[in-house]
Amino acid sequence: MDIQEITPAQVVRAYIGRAGRCMCGCSGKHYEADDLAMRTKALRIIQANEDRVEVDSAWVSVQVKGKEYVVFFTE
Repeated sequence: MDIQEITPAQVVRAYIGRAGRCMCGCSGKHYEADDLAMRTKALRIIQANEDRVEVDSAWVSVQVKGKEYVVFFTE
């Protein structure tokens, strides 16, 4: 998967929160389809740190300065 080719339209949900914690929302926030600005922000941070990303077929994540950024894709 080429991280740089992912577009905001492919991202259905994003999560931004403290690294090393669960992603239930207690230490961060989930951004759904109606919040394009935050989904795009998370994607751009991931793309800017491409050398450190963790990739799955359904999501991509990166930890930067103590925060976890995750974007989830359409299927």
